[in-house]
Order: sequence, then structure tokens, then C-alpha cells
Amino acid sequence: MQSTLLVAGGYLLPDLALVEPLPRTQQPASALLVIEVAQTSQSRDRDKARDYAAADVPEYWIVDLAAREVTVHRSPLAGIYQDVVVYADGKSVRPILVDAPPVAVSELLG
Repeated sequence: MQSTLLVAGGYLLPDLALVEPLPRTQQPASALLVIEVAQTSQSRDRDKARDYAAADVPEYWIVDLAAREVTVHRSPLAGIYQDVVVYADGKSVRPILVDAPPVAVSELLG
């Protein structure tokens, strides 16, 4: 589900955000998982990693359609993700804070 995240200095509008349930009148300030799908916006989506880390989003994925890979950012600390791993087509990735089965990168790429 697309959600606007209210963060210090403004708003972020990720392609997909998994957030805790909130009253309808309240904007989320963070998310459990944010996913950006990049076809031509790879540079901009890589730059967003700092914003999501600063908002303490524990996990940020960039689904890069052109490179056919998923870059997973985890463990934000002082506005920087400490763990960054690239998963190539043919691999699987699993969110760490959500009870979900692994997802094939090929499924995310479409």
C-alpha cells in the first residue's frame, strides 16, 4: 500500500510502505519496510536511502528493473544503513521484521 511518511523536514512518498496500523487521521512517521521500484530513477532512489535511514525505517529495498536486482538496506544508524546487500535475479530475499516467506527476486522484477 502506498503511504505518505511524515518525516523531519517534509514527506516521503514511497512506491510501497508497510506501516503499523494507525488511526485514519494520523500520518505514519516511519514504516517497517519501504520498497521503491526503479526503472529510470535509480540514482534518486539510492539517495532516498539517507532519508529513510534518518526516519529509522529498518528496511529499505530498491527493486531495480533495469539491472534486474534488488538492493536491500538494513540496520539504520545515524542516518546511514549499516547493511546493504544486492540480490540478483535467481535469488530470494525475506523481510526481517515481517513474518513473511522469502520472495524470489524474479517475482519482484515482474
